[in-house]
Amino acid sequence: MGPKVNIITFVYCDKVNNRLPLLKECMDSVRNQGYVPYKHLIIDDGSPIDVQKALREYPRVNYYKLPRTGITHSTKVFNHGLLKATADYIIYLASDDKQCPGALRKLSKYLDEHPEKGMVVGSARCTYLNGKKVVYNHHNKTPIKEKLKHGNVVNGCCVMFRRELIDKIELPPDEYGFVSDYGLWCELSAVAEWGIIDDVVVEYREVPDSTRKKTKKNKDYKRLLLDRVRKNSVPKIK
Repeated sequence: MGPKVNIITFVYCDKVNNRLPLLKECMDSVRNQGYVPYKHLIIDDGSPIDVQKALREYPRVNYYKLPRTGITHSTKVFNHGLLKATADYIIYLASDDKQCPGALRKLSKYLDEHPEKGMVVGSARCTYLNGKKVVYNHHNKTPIKEKLKHGNVVNGCCVMFRRELIDKIELPPDEYGFVSDYGLWCELSAVAEWGIIDDVVVEYREVPDSTRKKTKKNKDYKRLLLDRVRKNSVPKIK
C-alpha cells in the first residue's frame, strides 16, 4: 500500500544560508506527528553540500536533486515535485516552516469526508523577524475563489489537494517564478471547490534567507493569472 499523502519541500542548502538545520526542523515536524501513510518529497535545487546524506535518519523520504536552477525560478522546482507525487493527496511545506501536530490527519480527514471538495485549507500562525505573531485564516463571507481575483491570499503550506486534479489543469510555466503556488491555486479553483478547517496547520517562520523574498516576480504572469481566475477559465499559456 502506497502513501496517502505526499509532502513536497524544495530546498537549497550551502555553508552560508544555514538552511539545513531549518530543513531538519521542518522534517521533524512531519515525522513527529505520528501520521504513518505519508512520503516526504525533498526537491534539492542543486545544493553544493550533501543534503541527502544529512537526511538519512528520515525513513519516509524520496530525495531528488536537480541541476541548480536558481531558487528565484522556483516554479520549475515546484512542478518537478508535483510530477513526482503519486499519493492521493498533496501538500507543500517550505523548508523554513513547520507543520503543526495533527495537521496531516486533520486535512486528509476533511478530504476523506468531503469528496465534493478538491482542496482544503487551514490556518497559518506566522512569526516575523520583528517578533510580530499573526494567525491568518479564511473564515469570512468571501469565498477563496473570489479572493484570488485580487491576488494570492492563500498560504500555500496550509493547503492539501487531490492528486487527481493535476491531470485536469495546466501547471504554471517553469520559466515563471511569480509566487509559484498562486498559479496553482488559480488553476485548481477553475476545476474544484475549496474546503476550510479552523485548525492552525502550519507555523510560518520568517527568516533572513526566506525563499519568499527571492522568488522572481513576473508581472505579465500575474496579470494572466488574475485574468483567468476572474473569467473562471484556464486558457493556454503561449
